[in-house]
Amino acid sequence: MQKKNLLLFTPGPLQVSERVLEALRNGNLMHREEAFSALFSNLQSKLLNAFEVNEEYAACLFTSTGRGINEAMVAPFAKNRKLAVITNGAWGTDLLQIARLHGQNVMELKFSEKEAVEPGQVAEFLKQNPQIDSLALVHQETRTGILNPLEKIASAAAANGVTLLVDAMSSIIAEETNFQKLGVAFFTCGSTKGLRSIPGIGIICGKKEEFEKLSRFVPTSHYFDIFSEYESQVKNKKMRFAQPTPIFAALNESLSELLEEGLQQRRESISQRTADFRNWAVSNGIEIDGVASTLGHVITNFKLPSKIKYSVFSHELQKLGIYLLYGGEKDENTFQVSFFGAFSENDIAFLKKTLISILK
Repeated sequence: MQKKNLLLFTPGPLQVSERVLEALRNGNLMHREEAFSALFSNLQSKLLNAFEVNEEYAACLFTSTGRGINEAMVAPFAKNRKLAVITNGAWGTDLLQIARLHGQNVMELKFSEKEAVEPGQVAEFLKQNPQIDSLALVHQETRTGILNPLEKIASAAAANGVTLLVDAMSSIIAEETNFQKLGVAFFTCGSTKGLRSIPGIGIICGKKEEFEKLSRFVPTSHYFDIFSEYESQVKNKKMRFAQPTPIFAALNESLSELLEEGLQQRRESISQRTADFRNWAVSNGIEIDGVASTLGHVITNFKLPSKIKYSVFSHELQKLGIYLLYGGEKDENTFQVSFFGAFSENDIAFLKKTLISILK
């Protein structure tokens, strides 16, 4: 008898539709055959629509995790430009560590993990450090759910002539982004989270003129050479290397689902489910961990009762068919709920019922 998969109220891997799983099962194409070439071209076009950017931008895909595609984005700037990284959580710190592997002089503007980035301090930091010509940050910290004020940060960067690089892993689709309007040079995401597909594809989207500028630099990696991949994918309509075609087929199908549903409808659905769940949790004595006003619209950490540790809580949940992530790595006192996945109302009702049975 086949074991039933857990319900994944997680940032990724996450709950995907049967339609996406069917595309995965049937997507075992040869990466050089015409059918895959057509699928890939379709995929690139759908991505621009999903990201709400026009053809001044291009999307390049790699077989990669989020960390991999983030390294592809920041490495050329860390090595060849004057890069600073804003940190206010685990993934901003991770971005900084990656950057410093490629350039020892990368600067950091650090904020508390409990608060959003303060745009006024960003503006002052750039004013006091005029040598900085590029700035990287995480739009929404996945570990805490804090949503950083991208519009005001972008304004500060533009006022100082600074190129902006954004990790949009947890904000893409789920949050209002307006990357083109804000003049973001490059942003990254993965095939999970807002794109609601199978993990394994890293995506970097950027202005074509910014991709072209990278031709002046010696690549920092053979595989993660984003200029060469841009030339191949955008100009020659093919990827440089062999690819696991089933996960590309799954992503293509998940994008079709998204665009058929409508970007705003998907965003509002995620936001409403999150707001409703937060209200339900608080009304049942389950306290939000953090300041609600700093959070985005998809990820929430909650405090566990003092008598229950996360490791025990998670074990009990899994026995009942649900997986929830911790609020922080090695943090035994919190748990996280996110609504990126393809859930039914019955799934959410089951989550609530199960939490009550364990926590009460």
